[in-house]
Amino acid sequence: MKFIAVLLWAMPFFVAAQALPPAPLASSTPAVAVPDSSAGWELRLEYEARTSYLGREYGHRDYCLNPQVSYLAASGLYGRLEGVYFSPVRPGYVYTSLELGYAGELTDSWSYSLSGSRVFYNGRVSKRDSVLRNDLEAYTQYSLGPVALGLDYNFLFDRFYAHTLGLTLAVPLEKTHWLGFDKVSFTPAAEFDWGSSLALLRFGTLATPLDQNFAQVDQPSLRLVPLVYEFSFPLEVQRGPLALNLAGHLLAPLRVRGETQAPPTFGYLSAAIILRLPAK
Repeated sequence: MKFIAVLLWAMPFFVAAQALPPAPLASSTPAVAVPDSSAGWELRLEYEARTSYLGREYGHRDYCLNPQVSYLAASGLYGRLEGVYFSPVRPGYVYTSLELGYAGELTDSWSYSLSGSRVFYNGRVSKRDSVLRNDLEAYTQYSLGPVALGLDYNFLFDRFYAHTLGLTLAVPLEKTHWLGFDKVSFTPAAEFDWGSSLALLRFGTLATPLDQNFAQVDQPSLRLVPLVYEFSFPLEVQRGPLALNLAGHLLAPLRVRGETQAPPTFGYLSAAIILRLPAK
């Protein structure tokens, strides 16, 4: 009963504490894994009540499911295979993503990761889709007392190219052996993202809210412009190898050239179940 009561209380929140960087449609900046203590497998199934990227919603209040399988070696090398099911698309399974990278620490307070990923679409991708299937990512996080600062850079490329830069301020709070759980974490965070306007086309015409002629807008591909403010209120409860995540997100997108008007501010809930199996 205590387990159920805590879950009900946590419904407005979510856990942002991931061992590895996030799924492509998620804009939250990840926590970097500590190789020696986090080595092993992670199986994750995540549900998002609304689907967005860089503050732009895909579809209209449409949900997505994101299954993931990850492995992190003690050396810091990691790999992740994931898929995305998007509710309004038929068939609903949209793509598979493969990511390979390295996570490490410069000091006890300073961690980083470097990775490359490729998206493989379930259907044929035409020139009209203007997708950005390839991503090179560099991420670093520095803990300063009770505050964690994160900086995330992504270089996106395919038939054209773009990039994004995210700055995150988070306050990680953690309590062990509480309310029957091995660990309870709450990590409220604020994030601000800049990027090339064309970065918004990363997933092509998958019910994109952008104008159809957006890709033909005459603008510098690598000019960074403000894209979105995001606030998240994450909670994670873990018992043994099983963790349950619940979260609330609030996004305030900023209008860029090529959009007829500023996208509306919106919020949504997400939830995930995670199984972590340490390396033997």
